[in-house]
Amino acid sequence: MKRYNSYLAMLLIAVTSFTLSSCYDDDDDWYWDDPYGWYDDYRGWGWNNNYDTEWDSNNNELLQMAQTLCGEWYGPVTYSYLSDDGQSRKTDNFYADMEFYQYNNAYRSLSGNGVEIDYENQNRSGNSQTLKFTWYIDESTGDIYIKYINSGATFVLDYGSSQRGFHLGYEKGSPVDTFYGYMIGTGKVNGDVIYIDLERQNTNSYAKPEISTRSIKSSHSFGKGFTQRPIQSSNTQLNNRR
Repeated sequence: MKRYNSYLAMLLIAVTSFTLSSCYDDDDDWYWDDPYGWYDDYRGWGWNNNYDTEWDSNNNELLQMAQTLCGEWYGPVTYSYLSDDGQSRKTDNFYADMEFYQYNNAYRSLSGNGVEIDYENQNRSGNSQTLKFTWYIDESTGDIYIKYINSGATFVLDYGSSQRGFHLGYEKGSPVDTFYGYMIGTGKVNGDVIYIDLERQNTNSYAKPEISTRSIKSSHSFGKGFTQRPIQSSNTQLNNRR
């Protein structure tokens, strides 16, 4: 009887193992620990598959770019989008305070999270809204991806484009770093375009605001969109598409 019970126990373990492995055979190309919900409906184009919170990069140029991105930025924003009937474009103007934080204390990550507070007026008065987002830099292209958590709306800043790209960092003649250019909507916000024109505020925070600060003017810049033209609009109101 003891030998029979041992045999039965081994058989149950084997059957259980086979059943569990079968559950994930069809999905093991995407089944991974995704605490921030980055994959969601974007499995088709691989949202941030290699840039979780533990990922460290050896690309020093992009790491410098990530460290430059981190910190607080403020300035005017123009949001352009198709009308509900798809026949015309609408634009909303407002001001945004964007704070980028980098994952891990060693500052070796090309990803992180952030908070954006939108204001109706330049002096941060009137209506406002707070949006949380995650971000990462694609190591193969240098493009910056930003995904807003509540809506899932995802935008890309094209590193190599001179017409619809971005500029980040040092700007000749400016007393502070600047961050301006186009955020191009993808997926559910395909067709949406955001033009940002931001200046660095009083700190460049790599991981947490209280951990690390440095000069608000750096000696390097990233992106090729330093000559592009902003979107023109006179309509002032907050935008809730994110």
